[in-house]
Amino acid sequence: MSSTNIASPAVSARTQNLNWLTWHLTKARFRSRQGESLLYLASILAYTVCAGLALTIAGGTYMFYHRWMHPTGIAAQLLKVDASFEIILKFYFLLAILACTLIIPSLCSLATKAAVLGARGREKRLAALRLLGLSSLEVTKITMLDALLQAVIGSLIGTTLYLATLPTWTSLKIEAKFIAAKEMLLPWWLLLTVLAVMIFLGQISSWWGMQQVRVSPLGVTRRASQPALRVWRLVAAIAIFVTAFIVSQLTLGLSKTWILVALSGIILVVILGFNLLGPYLLQLNARLLAKVPTPAMVLASRRIAADPKTTWRRVSGMGFLAFIAGFVAMSPVLVNSEDSDNLSNNFISSTRWDFHTGTMITLAVSFTLCACAMLITQAATVIENAQQSRALAKMGAPRGFELRSMWLETLGPLAVSVLGGGLLGLIAAMPMVQMLKEHTGQTPENSVTQMSLLLLAGLAFTAASIFATHPLHRRLRLLQQRAND
Repeated sequence: MSSTNIASPAVSARTQNLNWLTWHLTKARFRSRQGESLLYLASILAYTVCAGLALTIAGGTYMFYHRWMHPTGIAAQLLKVDASFEIILKFYFLLAILACTLIIPSLCSLATKAAVLGARGREKRLAALRLLGLSSLEVTKITMLDALLQAVIGSLIGTTLYLATLPTWTSLKIEAKFIAAKEMLLPWWLLLTVLAVMIFLGQISSWWGMQQVRVSPLGVTRRASQPALRVWRLVAAIAIFVTAFIVSQLTLGLSKTWILVALSGIILVVILGFNLLGPYLLQLNARLLAKVPTPAMVLASRRIAADPKTTWRRVSGMGFLAFIAGFVAMSPVLVNSEDSDNLSNNFISSTRWDFHTGTMITLAVSFTLCACAMLITQAATVIENAQQSRALAKMGAPRGFELRSMWLETLGPLAVSVLGGGLLGLIAAMPMVQMLKEHTGQTPENSVTQMSLLLLAGLAFTAASIFATHPLHRRLRLLQQRAND
C-alpha cells in the first residue's frame, strides 16, 4: 500500500478531530463567565447586520438597474416623449453605485472585526491548545472554522431579516414611483453571490488576523507594535493639497468630459491626503490632551496616541458622510418648471426630495454599521483589558474612572468627527444658497432639521452600543481568579 493511501485516513481523522474540538470549544465559550459568550453573540450579530444590509443595498441597486433597463409608469411615458430622459434613470443607478462605494468599506470593516476580534477573548484557550500539542496551523484552522460557523449563522439570520423587511420599503417613493417589494428582491444567484462574498471575506479576515499574532504555549502575543506617526505625513498631505489646487486651475480650459474626469481624480487624491494627515493630527491632539490634569482624559488620550490610525479609521468614514449629509441638507431644493409640460412637472415635483432621502438612508445604514462595529470592538477591548481593570479595582480606582476613559476614547472622536463634518458641510453649501437667494429672490427649502436629527439619533444609537458593554465590564472587573488559572 502506498504512503499516500496510508496518510489519507490519518489526515481525514485529524480534520474530523478538529471539527469535533471546534464544536466543543464553542459550547465551552457559552459556559464561560469571562464574556466570551457575549463576544460570540456580538460576532454573530455583526455578520447578521452585514448580511442583511448587504442584501438590502444590493436589492436597492438592482431595483434602480431594473428601472433603468425596463422603465414603467411615468418614466416610460417620458421616454416616449423624449428619449434623452434615459440619462436621468441612468443617473439614479450611478448614484446607487456611489452609495454602495460609501457603505461597502464599512461593511467589509465590520465583517473583518467580527472575524478577528473573537480571538482576543480566547487567548488563554488558544495557548492551552498549543500546550496540548496542536500546531499553529491547526489553531488557525480552528479559528477559521469558528468564524465560518458564526458567518453561516449570521448570514441565515440576516437573509431572513432582509426578506422580512422587504414590505417596509413599499411606503417609500423614488423616481415618482412607490417601491414594490418584488423590485427589491434579488434573484437567487445574486443573493447567493452576496452571501458567499460575505462568508469568504470573514474567512480571509480570520486567517489574516491569525497571521498578526503568535500563538505559543505560553500565550498570545502581537507580532508587531504600532510605531509613532512621523511628520512626513504632514509634508506629503500639504504637497498633495497644493498639487490638487494647481491641477484644478489647469483643468478650467478643458472640455466638460475631461473636467469631470479630472475633478473625480482630484477628489480621490484629496481624500488620500486627508487619510494621510488625519491620523497624524489626531496623534498630536491626543498628546496635547494627555497633558490635561484629568486622569480619565489622560488615559483615553494616551490610548488614542498609541494607535491613532485605528481611531481615524473608525471615525473618518462617518465624518465624510456627515459632511456630505450637511452639504445635501443645506443644498437648495427649487422647482423651476415653467417651460415643462404637465408630465414633466409631475415627475419633477415627485422627485425633488429624492437626493435628500437617499442621503439619509445611506447615513442611517452607515450609523447602524458603526454602532455594531463599536459594540464588538468595545466588548473585545473590555475582555482584553480585564486583567488591567481588576488591577485598578484592587488599587482603589473607582469604576467610573475607567468608564469615563472608555467613553472619551470611543464616542469622543466620533462625535467631533460627525458634528464637525456636518457643520463643515452646511458651511460649504452656504455660498450656493446665498447665490440662489440673490438671483431668485426666494429662500429655497432644505432638510437641515431632518438631517440634524438623524445625526443626533445616530450618535445616540452608537452610544447605546457602548453602554451595552457596561455589564460585561462590571462582571469582569469583579471576577476573582486564582493566580494559576
